[in-house]
Amino acid sequence: MIKKVKKPAIQTHRKKRVLAEHFAKTRQELLSYAEHIGIAKHGDVKGLAREGVIRIFLKDNLPKLLEFKTGEILGRNDERSGQLDIIFQSIAAPRIPLFENIQITLVDAALGVLEVKSNLTVASWDKPSHLGSALETFKKVKGIKRDPRSHIKSPLRKGVLLERTPCFLLAYKGPTIGTLEKHLVDYGRAHKLPVEDYGPDVICILDKGYSLFRDDGWIVPRKWVYAPKQVSAASGYYLWSKDRECLGCLFLYLCRILESAAVQPIDFLNYFQ
Repeated sequence: MIKKVKKPAIQTHRKKRVLAEHFAKTRQELLSYAEHIGIAKHGDVKGLAREGVIRIFLKDNLPKLLEFKTGEILGRNDERSGQLDIIFQSIAAPRIPLFENIQITLVDAALGVLEVKSNLTVASWDKPSHLGSALETFKKVKGIKRDPRSHIKSPLRKGVLLERTPCFLLAYKGPTIGTLEKHLVDYGRAHKLPVEDYGPDVICILDKGYSLFRDDGWIVPRKWVYAPKQVSAASGYYLWSKDRECLGCLFLYLCRILESAAVQPIDFLNYFQ
């Protein structure tokens, strides 16, 4: 008599993709770095927080064609953004160095800005908070107009242009999704502004393991088989991940901008006359 062999049980869980697992480990490496230098307990160690993001995430994972400096953005009419943690630009773009890693970046050469917070605190808008200071910074950045000829075309959606400098927010520690979304909405209502005027394009909270992004045509196409979940219609933000690979959202956005901005004309006369 032939003995029947019992078939193994069918695995119903979905195995993580390699790239997702890579960014999950990168997130853990950043959190370990933060714990080691005490960022998780001392929220004002801003320089060390920024250095960790640059060394562990940006330098190791992004194309070498992308530069990241600290400094400020300059508009065509000499508008200033104020000091920014990290400014992204192509290595082919001109630079105006001030001292060591600090520079002025022309708005038409800026591919994005990143504010790094060790602990993203929130509060009512009549009180100081790290989220409030970040949104004020982004409002200034988005208010500096770019030359229409420097607008970058989305590779995903026809006719979608990057008319404002994209802004990104990364925090080692931060609030829950619901709390963050509530304060984002409240800021717009309190200042009577649409989210396009102040809202970061990607928000990444490392300890909670999630990213939120605005549906502006740079993360997913209009018709996507794995449609992201909208947090709520009030904020307009979508959830990239409640899992560990939340850094992938920022990575994807920056790579697509860099690929699309391979030829980015800059009219330097705008800055002289």
